[in-house]
Amino acid sequence: MKFKTFTWYYFYVKTFSVVVTVVLSLGVLFGTTEVLAQTGTDPQQFDSQIGENGESGSQFVPCSGTNCSACHFASLANNIVDWLIMMLALVFTIIVIVSGFRLVTSGGNQNAKSAAKKSVTNAFVGLLLVLAAWLVIDTIMRALVGDDGKVGDAPWGQIECWEQRRSTEIAYKPDVFVYTAKDVDETFGTVSTAGANTYSAGNCTPAKLESMGMNSTQANVFSCIAAAESNCNNNATARGSSARGIFQITRGWNDKCHNLNLPQCSAAAGVSGDLNCSQAFKIGTHDPRPGKETEALRCDKAASNQRCNVAAALCLYNNGGYGHWLGTPQAPHRKQIACVKKYGG
Repeated sequence: MKFKTFTWYYFYVKTFSVVVTVVLSLGVLFGTTEVLAQTGTDPQQFDSQIGENGESGSQFVPCSGTNCSACHFASLANNIVDWLIMMLALVFTIIVIVSGFRLVTSGGNQNAKSAAKKSVTNAFVGLLLVLAAWLVIDTIMRALVGDDGKVGDAPWGQIECWEQRRSTEIAYKPDVFVYTAKDVDETFGTVSTAGANTYSAGNCTPAKLESMGMNSTQANVFSCIAAAESNCNNNATARGSSARGIFQITRGWNDKCHNLNLPQCSAAAGVSGDLNCSQAFKIGTHDPRPGKETEALRCDKAASNQRCNVAAALCLYNNGGYGHWLGTPQAPHRKQIACVKKYGG
């Protein structure tokens, strides 16, 4: 049987065509942590996040048994893609080494020398095609999700899985506890404060926030954070999140602060009891749960009220400080971190 002539760049191109297809699909379907990247909604902050319960997404096989989900399958596929890319680089290195050895030992054999040179050329062509293909895909994704290639604070191709338990069963717990500039240094390392400023006019000035119960340091930090979170827009919402208001309080976590079970919030909504917003919203959407439209409207009204939003922010501050707005060391919210670094004392 006569086989078709095989060259390494054909191998590269055929393999990478599969890799690119998988990566692009995963990037579109799962490549974002923005769905939960607002206040109190970072995937790192789920009590049941994979990695805290022995199901680390960094493992090649990210789950086992009944703990596996569709997201874990995607994560496994992504790990395989990463492995294939690494193998392609290894294959390229081996080809160059072997071809170099053949070239050195070819002596006067012109056929052997020509074959060795051709192998090196094909390997380089294949590698360039791989890099070019990745550049094309990355350029497309950046055009879709933004110039920085990220959705929220995560690369477009990043996949993180966590248990899909009902948010009403989960009390919020921050991933990082940060109260001062020193805490920022210890948690996030060196941070630039360029562009971190407080408001000098309007509803989010330090003086305005102090009048609503914040101390001087808190008022300065939160004035700066308000710019990064919402541009001081009381009605600001976030795509793929139930977050709302100037500090983007996420309704959906079952705790006092995110439920907006605070006197200021009840007053803003015009009710006498608790709002229990986690019963009206899921974490990953600002659309109300079926049959909870009336409750959702009350929660929207409360979250859009500045006094309620400030009260919720202070409530969160008392359980984790500014950590609710800063992300994680792996996926930092740099603008908010800079605010704490500059004004946190």
